[in-house]
Amino acid sequence: MFNALGDFDKALEYYNKNLEIEWKVLGDDHPNMAVTYSNIAGVLFGKGAYDKALEYYRKALGIKVRNFGDDHLDTASTCMGMAIAYKYKNDYDKALEYYLKALVVQREALGEDHPDTAATYMGMGTVYAGKNDNDMALEYCGKALAIKEKVLGEDHPSTAATYNNMANVYRKKGDYSTALEYYGQDLAISRKVLGEHHPDTASTYSNMAIVFDDKSDFDKALEYYSKALAIKRKALGDAHPSTATTFWGIALISNQKGDVSHELEMWEKALHAYLTTFGPDHKRTIECRKDVERCKKIMQSNSAL
Repeated sequence: MFNALGDFDKALEYYNKNLEIEWKVLGDDHPNMAVTYSNIAGVLFGKGAYDKALEYYRKALGIKVRNFGDDHLDTASTCMGMAIAYKYKNDYDKALEYYLKALVVQREALGEDHPDTAATYMGMGTVYAGKNDNDMALEYCGKALAIKEKVLGEDHPSTAATYNNMANVYRKKGDYSTALEYYGQDLAISRKVLGEHHPDTASTYSNMAIVFDDKSDFDKALEYYSKALAIKRKALGDAHPSTATTFWGIALISNQKGDVSHELEMWEKALHAYLTTFGPDHKRTIECRKDVERCKKIMQSNSAL
């Protein structure tokens, strides 16, 4: 619960208490220990501590391999978690290695036409996108989309997420019209199934804002970022990392428009969120602090004229 609310420190406190009890009662190689290690890894991932998250995923993986073997779905699940953490570290080759481990198990145990198999294809697609291999990215995302439309239906949130990922790739290719088309399909599903005020709907508005920014249509970008921000502040709160990312995006648009006052306001809100969630030493916190200081210097210089 605390993890879902973005209260990562509280979540870690509870998981560590649980871990201590399990270790005393069940021993250090019980499958329940692996579950808790994985949960702690998920929280650390949410905090942006990817190396630490991988440390706990490895503990979980070792327990699962010893208890269940390499070809068990629980083992595959941990491989998926590790793949995602490596992806966020930009260690794409390692990410693909663990996605492939998961895929082999899933195709054997679940079959090709299963949502979990589709999720792995989509994950691999996002890794190829990170490697700037956009054609491979679209190929793997396309595999995921075909499965999800067949198994889950066209109006499922997971299908919408795949449209979103494909739109991201088209944006990277500079094909903005196709990107907006796919984001539009994602948005239509999200609004229909999840509602206008859901964080996933907000994320799609944010992604569309990025496309308009790429097109140098800053007014349209600000309009879509503002839609996203209103939803996120209400649904997640100002201190949530996703809200902070939108403050960040609006700050960049304000910079493009030359509105230093509004830019400073957004950087300060983003800084407060990152300090609250990640602490003073996180990369995003440090970058935000620099931008706050830069904007203040510009405003002081302007007021002196």
